[in-house]
Amino acid sequence: MRLMKVVLVMVVSACIFLLLTSYYTLLLKYLPSASSVPSSDIRIFQPDAVINTDYQDLISNYLRTMRELNDTGSNYVKRTCVKGDLGPCVNSTCSATWPPPRERLQRLLDASFPVLPHQRDVISAMGAQVPPADLIFLAATSENHFEEMQGMISDLHQVVFPWLKENTSYSYRLIVYDLGLQNTSAKSLQTKCQCDVLQFPFSSLPEVFGQLKTFQWKPVIIKAHVSRCKLLIYADSCVRYHVSGFQHVLQRALARGLLILHNSFMLPAHVMPPMLTYFRVDPCLLGPFYEFAGGFIMVKNEALVINKILDFWLACAFAPDCIYPGDNWKSLRYCHTTTGYSKCHRFDQAAIGIILVSLFDRKSSSFVEAIGHVKFLRGDKVQYFPDS
Repeated sequence: MRLMKVVLVMVVSACIFLLLTSYYTLLLKYLPSASSVPSSDIRIFQPDAVINTDYQDLISNYLRTMRELNDTGSNYVKRTCVKGDLGPCVNSTCSATWPPPRERLQRLLDASFPVLPHQRDVISAMGAQVPPADLIFLAATSENHFEEMQGMISDLHQVVFPWLKENTSYSYRLIVYDLGLQNTSAKSLQTKCQCDVLQFPFSSLPEVFGQLKTFQWKPVIIKAHVSRCKLLIYADSCVRYHVSGFQHVLQRALARGLLILHNSFMLPAHVMPPMLTYFRVDPCLLGPFYEFAGGFIMVKNEALVINKILDFWLACAFAPDCIYPGDNWKSLRYCHTTTGYSKCHRFDQAAIGIILVSLFDRKSSSFVEAIGHVKFLRGDKVQYFPDS
């Protein structure tokens, strides 16, 4: 009898093992492989599935930054909108609210379009072309802005660099990207700007990056070089410097980690609906905030800024219908002086504005200065390079 019981237990155990093996095999057959999952369904972070140390560090860093910042500043207003408003104002009918900080960060992580490994390799290779320095001054120009760029380089040579030499021990480099110069202009820049002249790798990135006036190239060049310096200073070709203003923004950027300027318009007035959908934000929440000016930005090489704020910006540059709003982008460049949301599209500056306000709302004022510490002289053509 005992022998029969032992045999029965062994038979039952074998049957259970065979059933489990068959079920596991069937499960593997119908579960999708990693390569079969559509790229749009892939998420960079999956904290609920796996406890990721990098993710936890990011959350801690972000929450600590939120606690340290204050909400006093000039990046938002409290007044209620009235008929005819073009600047920021509070929409009294807005029922949307900002989610808690942790949820805000997760919302941006979930929205992020995946930048492919080979595309990140291209960006890393761009940065590796130039030796590191404490300060990197970064610019880019095409032929139609070449004379404007000479004015900016003149200010660096005659105002900023002498002040840095006399008053600091920082090393510095100037990098200028050639976005389509004629041969004579390119040669003049190479020989006279005292800078590193680099070619933007249009052929290695999606074709839409060749549309210069959608400015997808800007997050790319900033991301490429920020990890090779203490502070990166990007400036459009029309930017002009004076010593006291530069000293002020340098101190602020080093203290806060990031500095950007704002203008007088309402942020959501110049953002197309696809970008609002991409970032999952209601335009009425953005209404009290000023539009950011993308022509001048200072970025410190620190974890939260380079690992996430710039990554969100970069992802938007690669995503369909974000910085690049679609094939009708030319008709969206011109803003009309009418009230309301989504009157035109401001490409890169709309994206960085939404990212900062979505993460920090009123505390984004800590990263923002009013225009004035540097000047924007659009169309100011300067013949700084002789015979150019």
